Amino acid sequence: MKKIFTLFLFSVAAMTVNAQSNGYYRVQNVNYEKYLVMIDNQSAGLEGTSVDLGAFAMREFEDVNTNPGSVVYISSKGNSKYDLEAQGSGLGKLTGGLVYPTLLKQSDGSYIITGSYSGIQFYLQSKSSSIEVVLGGNWRDTAKGRWNLLPIDTKSNYLGLKPDVKTDDGSYWGTFYASFPFKLASDGMEAYYVDGVNDYSFTLKKVSGTIAATMPVIIKCSSSDPAKNMIEPVESGGSEPNDNNIWGVYFDSSKSGHVNRKEFNSSTMRVIGTSGGKLAFVKASSDYLTDGKYLPHNKCYLEVKSSAQSTLSVSETLGIDAVEAEVPAGKEGIYTLTGQKIPDGVTPRPGIYIQNGKKIVIK
Repeated sequence: MKKIFTLFLFSVAAMTVNAQSNGYYRVQNVNYEKYLVMIDNQSAGLEGTSVDLGAFAMREFEDVNTNPGSVVYISSKGNSKYDLEAQGSGLGKLTGGLVYPTLLKQSDGSYIITGSYSGIQFYLQSKSSSIEVVLGGNWRDTAKGRWNLLPIDTKSNYLGLKPDVKTDDGSYWGTFYASFPFKLASDGMEAYYVDGVNDYSFTLKKVSGTIAATMPVIIKCSSSDPAKNMIEPVESGGSEPNDNNIWGVYFDSSKSGHVNRKEFNSSTMRVIGTSGGKLAFVKASSDYLTDGKYLPHNKCYLEVKSSAQSTLSVSETLGIDAVEAEVPAGKEGIYTLTGQKIPDGVTPRPGIYIQNGKKIVIK
């Protein structure tokens, strides 16, 4: 059954509207001390006097400190109206652009988030793990309709990366996909993308500076603790290269009416893993997947051909592993990386070749 916001008539004359700075926040319910998380970007929109906003869920902090879906960008739309955006969607988009809320600041510093449509007023409220609007003045008598707007920082209200794997050199690695541009805010962190891939191996390229919004990346860390792998959302910056071979998913929702998840395809997908203690892309285990078959939210995967090996190893030079496998063992001669034989007596140009089934470098 779909959770909905119901729109109720109510007076707000006694409240004051306060300007709010554009920026990244977590939106915390005062009563339950839980946080809004965007788990879906679909909505039935306005249905008479109702708005389907089941795309939001409520989570504890230990569930949101690594969840980009909890990072809400609050932006002014003019005339004291705002939008609350996350994961490429927001209140405005979910209502087809018909409702942008007003933020009413209370004496304790919290806010009432209220909007109107066709003269009808509604209030954003929380009830346990769902979000509902409470009829009449119930919202005024409790904290269920009050929200703390907490700026994202690199202190207590941080966003961090929870790594997926550890390699033998002591490095931790994880994938990350967010709708906002960001910087790496902790020591020892580096961002990469896959700039080349074949059936046997892949190559990495380092990303410097700001990572662009909607750019899937692989992040190297020196710790397994998300508090030491902080990510700082920024207003703008970064540019995604056109040779990035990894893809990301925002959502992994099984909520009724808001099912939004991507099933792992072992024929054409690989996820981050290890092989021989080194970074690799592998077929996902059931433990990595949600319900044994779906990609986790805000994680990335590598697209491969159906002919790809189960495990793809990281390589400094793409193509060597594939050519080694294609040249029959014991076959004499020197071959290019595309499998063409160098004629006998011809001196190859400088580069990487395969000789008698083994890679060589000619300078």
